Amino acid sequence: MVAEAFRSLYAGLRLKEESKAAQCLLVTSTLPGEGKSFTVSNLALAFAGHSERTLIIDCDLRRPSIHRAFGLENKRGFID
Repeated sequence: MVAEAFRSLYAGLRLKEESKAAQCLLVTSTLPGEGKSFTVSNLALAFAGHSERTLIIDCDLRRPSIHRAFGLENKRGFID
């Protein structure tokens, strides 16, 4: 159900005239634990699943977590 929800969100973004040609998306919130990393990683998978080039930049300087979602090492940070 979650995957289908993100595929639906992807379709909505690509069908709306305002976001059809967007090349950059920003996901943010005011508090930790609101699901930014979950949303970003699943939306990125939806875009990549449609053969779109996808780059995620985790700008959380205190507690980066995107690397764990994809099983990657956290060798370098945003500041590097």
